Amino acid sequence: MLHRPETSHLLRQAQHCLAQNSAAVLVTVRATRGSAPREAGAAMLVMGSMVAGTIGGGHLEWVAIERARQLLTDGLQAQPMEVEYPLGAALGQCCGGAMTLRYECLSAQHLQSFQSQVSAYKTLFLFGAGHVAQALVPLLAGLPLRIVWADSRDAINTHQTPFPSGVDDSSELHDHMTTVISDTLEAELSAAQSGDMALIMTHSHALDESLVQAALARPQLAYVGLIGSATKRRLFEQRLGQRGFTADQLAQITCPIGIAGAVNHHSKLPAVIALQVAAQLIQYL
Repeated sequence: MLHRPETSHLLRQAQHCLAQNSAAVLVTVRATRGSAPREAGAAMLVMGSMVAGTIGGGHLEWVAIERARQLLTDGLQAQPMEVEYPLGAALGQCCGGAMTLRYECLSAQHLQSFQSQVSAYKTLFLFGAGHVAQALVPLLAGLPLRIVWADSRDAINTHQTPFPSGVDDSSELHDHMTTVISDTLEAELSAAQSGDMALIMTHSHALDESLVQAALARPQLAYVGLIGSATKRRLFEQRLGQRGFTADQLAQITCPIGIAGAVNHHSKLPAVIALQVAAQLIQYL
């Protein structure tokens, strides 16, 4: 199943529409030929004055929204309607391919499909709410990923900035992020499923070490990232090796974190590190 980041946003809007008994048109990419801005399965939900999701933007999306709103005005048909759009000839888009769009009335069946897709998202257990984590979290908003963001502190710096309890309601990240404040962060990993990820960047090296130990004890994790230098990695490997962890287990640690070979790869700026880490995490989705 191809997981799409906008599905959680579509789910929230669909829940609202069905709860309010408001009509909406679901526009889905059914097929593509040649170059196209989105793949089959991409969707958007068109309501009276709002649109959630995207089928690729540009003139095609504008035409599709107008057609969907006309359907809302004229009254929705019981049977779905499919229309093929030549992108170059008819719409003046440089892609040059074609897309077939399906228009249909939003139903409870669609809601179930969205829920199934979101439930299949992998989870990132993000430990620590410092500068890098705060720069990273907004970058993850557009990924098909559940986030458990955990810290042991009520305040995350000397200015007593509180740990985020959530993000603005307009953000898609809000739909699939949970924030946790706990003295036993290791316990969060008990919910880890196959393919999930752990990223460890707390304020304490001792806590980092404890979390790495807990993560390595869960082979179902596809990624165990630890912020820090090669020197920190060697120290952790030595200490964990003394506790019985094998060389194969220790090799699962990614430290330093972030994609290698990037321009300015050794920058210490939180924004740069966050970009490199986000790019690395994409490889595990």
